Amino acid sequence: MLMETETKLTRLVLALATPSLEELPQCASTPEEATSLYHDYHASWTALWSPVILASTGFLPESRRADTSGLDLENSLLIVPDVSKSKIDQPLEERLLLAGNRLLFSGSRTRPEISLAVLQAFAPGALALALEELSTEARELEQDFCSFGFAVMQVQQMARKLRYSFNLDWMVVSDQLIQAAQSFMRSEYQESQRWLSAAYDSLSQERDRYCSQQGHLIHLVLSAPSTLGRRFSAQMQQCDVPTNLLATYETIEQLKQSNPLGFDELIHRIDQRTLAIAGGFYREVTHTYLSELSLNRSFLRAKQAASSLGLNFVQTLAPFFGAIPAHFPTMAKLHGFQGMVLEKFHGGIIPEKEHAKLKWQATSESPAIDMILGHMIDASDPLSLLELGSAMANQLDYHQVPTLVIAHWPDRASPIFDDLARTVKRSPALGKWILVDDYFQSTSQPYWSEQFGVQQFPFSIPKEAQAVHATQISLLHLNRYVYQLERLSGTIQCWSAAGKDKNQEPKPQESTQQTLLLKIQETLDQLDEIAEHSKPWLTEPHSWTASFETKLKSLVDQCTGFIESKLGACSNWTIVHTASHPRRLSLELPSAIASKDHAGMAQVVASDRLHKDPSKTHWVVDLPPYGFTQIPGPAPGIHATNQSTQTAKTKSSGFFSKLLGQKNTIGQPDGSLANEHMEIQVDPKKGHLRSVHIRDQRGNQLSGMACLVPGPVGSETLRNQADFIGLSRIEVQNHDISDSNAICTTRGVFEQASQENKSCPWLEQTVRMQRGCKWVQVDFSGGGFDRNSVTPIWRTAWPSQAATLQVWSHGNRSKWLGPLQASIELIEIDDAQHKVYIATGGLSYHLKQGANQLITLLPVDAQGNLSASIVLGIDWQRPWETAIDLFQPAWVIPPAGAPMALNPDEQPVCRSGWLAQSNHWNLRFSFLPTESSPGGQGSYSDATQTIFPDVLIWMTESAGKSSTAKISLPKTAVSAWKVDFSGQLMDKIPVEGSDLLVPYSAWEKSVLAVVLGP
Repeated sequence: MLMETETKLTRLVLALATPSLEELPQCASTPEEATSLYHDYHASWTALWSPVILASTGFLPESRRADTSGLDLENSLLIVPDVSKSKIDQPLEERLLLAGNRLLFSGSRTRPEISLAVLQAFAPGALALALEELSTEARELEQDFCSFGFAVMQVQQMARKLRYSFNLDWMVVSDQLIQAAQSFMRSEYQESQRWLSAAYDSLSQERDRYCSQQGHLIHLVLSAPSTLGRRFSAQMQQCDVPTNLLATYETIEQLKQSNPLGFDELIHRIDQRTLAIAGGFYREVTHTYLSELSLNRSFLRAKQAASSLGLNFVQTLAPFFGAIPAHFPTMAKLHGFQGMVLEKFHGGIIPEKEHAKLKWQATSESPAIDMILGHMIDASDPLSLLELGSAMANQLDYHQVPTLVIAHWPDRASPIFDDLARTVKRSPALGKWILVDDYFQSTSQPYWSEQFGVQQFPFSIPKEAQAVHATQISLLHLNRYVYQLERLSGTIQCWSAAGKDKNQEPKPQESTQQTLLLKIQETLDQLDEIAEHSKPWLTEPHSWTASFETKLKSLVDQCTGFIESKLGACSNWTIVHTASHPRRLSLELPSAIASKDHAGMAQVVASDRLHKDPSKTHWVVDLPPYGFTQIPGPAPGIHATNQSTQTAKTKSSGFFSKLLGQKNTIGQPDGSLANEHMEIQVDPKKGHLRSVHIRDQRGNQLSGMACLVPGPVGSETLRNQADFIGLSRIEVQNHDISDSNAICTTRGVFEQASQENKSCPWLEQTVRMQRGCKWVQVDFSGGGFDRNSVTPIWRTAWPSQAATLQVWSHGNRSKWLGPLQASIELIEIDDAQHKVYIATGGLSYHLKQGANQLITLLPVDAQGNLSASIVLGIDWQRPWETAIDLFQPAWVIPPAGAPMALNPDEQPVCRSGWLAQSNHWNLRFSFLPTESSPGGQGSYSDATQTIFPDVLIWMTESAGKSSTAKISLPKTAVSAWKVDFSGQLMDKIPVEGSDLLVPYSAWEKSVLAVVLGP
């Protein structure tokens, strides 16, 4: 609405809803209404800087607070944006009109419409017509004038933040702008450009008085399959701003197929160095749910895709998912990434840090990678862009490398972004655009190294109880499948290296081995995709687990055939171990003999006939690293009626054993279980695990109880004691399966949880102990649970409130974290005297209840059934490796050929052997496909030489120690190097025969490339 008088106007004023221009109004409305109000506010201010308006008025616009004292004006044209309209009440409006002022309400008009309305108020007719008839060149220049108004707002914000005052020489700037506007009206556009540039320079000089440091602006365009058409092409044609495209290689493949012209434009801009790709993945996967090496597989797959597209592999890693594993920087560095952009996407959370650019390292000894952490501005949000000056002021004041990331979807930036682009093109006052690759090459950051743990990168927990339960069930399967396949692959690599002869033609089994490894890698890739964040697989375990069970069985059978070809036909049971550490394994074998005396069978800890099925024998066997142990098969003259004896006698009876008069077997009459290392007591009335004692020592280390809590899973509040529903109608049964294996089974129902016309949920808990093992296994099964109304849990309690609680995930130990952030293999409780371990098999939903209690979700399937296991142990030497072992099935090769011919008095001999091992317990390693180098060529080089390794080893230190280890291989080594996954030779490793003398640092993760002899 335009209120006209006969008075000549002498001022042009914007009515502010806030005390000053740098204080933006906060619109308390819906997001859509707020967006409209902020766009109107920006248009109302910047429209006043049109050169036609400046030339017609002869003075610059100004801003005043919209109240009685602020608007003490005469003969002024007052522009009232929508956010200030409520401030102009009727008495104030009448007083303004009486003082000869005119009011122009913006009414959500566009910037050209507001400029035209202002011109009509000042000089109707000719000048207004001139604005409508501007040429294309003139309109571009006019937009640069308007952008100057945006720049004034932003620099004023920066000045107020940095020095509390804005001291721009308005007389000089006014002269420069009026001269530029008058030249513009005479169509002297070059002269106008010169004067306008001088005005921008004055603005830059004013900024330099407060801080002369250069700010960096990173323009980040996101991508998705739905944005690859017209929107993407329109974005690629905007070449004024150096652009960084966040994209997966799968998205780029889809772009090439669906929009060839857009792909060609992408390639052209990369060649012109106006665009860089950030990403590093073929497909976005939630790697915290997978193994450590899944990240390596993702990078290798991305490199292969980049090669097939004819693109150089990206140098800047930018994950688009919200779950970041702790080993991210180490793996990124090994793959040649020079920097990383880390921001919150898909509901993720990142650490809040003052500095935008810092160095990230997994540990103080690990290699660091430069990283941009947060400090992102949403270019589609007008308020974020209007507050850009304040954000940059914080960067300039506190940060050594001031950086802002400005992100948006293709062709979806706010119109305000165009003013920012024009400002930065003309002046460095707000910073300069830079490609991420150039940013990490040209900026330095000598301090602020940070160590982040998994707990600092949580992501949104599914709110629905069904999703939480289903995800936990999926994680149990993923944990077992992924580690089993990775170990199978490494074992085949190791056994293949032992028999490989480079002086002979390839044997048929070698091609079989390559085919087998390829199948394993393909299956691992398929498992990795189960954790793809955009797919529902994790919440639908029933849709994929059965097919993978079949695939795994088939692959194990094929691997068994490969191992049999190496060992030859054997009449013994052969148990193959698939890791670089020794393992103690408990298993039952049909028709295997139980020897009277185990002389010559050092690997057998115990062997006993099953009491209920004497045709089977329970064995506790020690397996060597990357090796095998053979147990004698059935022999003539040795029958099932032969009485078994135990190999390892128990130690002297412990305190509780003496007190209770227990016999020297695993199961005890009072329901307790005891072996050489531990004593377990189960409460006969309540059915819970009352205590876990170290043998021959006082003091309970752990207690556990299965119970229900009301309500669905998802509540993270502390529970009262009354909330825990215990079992009732309890039955306790003890079984001696053999002299070296016993169980205690508890059955009961949750009566308080029953609902009308529904049966009570039931639960069976089985506690199993074996001779010679430092652990007890607890299995749960049950049914009748409604996961929308109740949640079954396992409560763990320990006596020391000062004990530290840590978790192991992907072989990395970190501080305690919240629920559902990573697949947890192990929980460690350390009271300084002993370490108690809870192996979870991948379950990730645990809540800390007070100082010394833990609540673990027992997941329920869609039918209301429950099936889960945990393992409790004390003082494990290799905690993480043991936790993985306990959920890995035994790899048993049955006897082939004729039975052994033994006399009844002749003792069987246990064959055993290892292929590769380390002499340091804290060092673990696995074998990788030699095609893990770039392009799958298997070559590594430096400036002087190129090698083609026969063996590629992934090595990890797991105890925070530094030393030199001896890794023994199955064949003589000619040379060995530490390398990275980019194909670079790094440090040469001394070799002595088949031994590698490998120096390592605390928590090191490295790759060893080894050339073997003939």
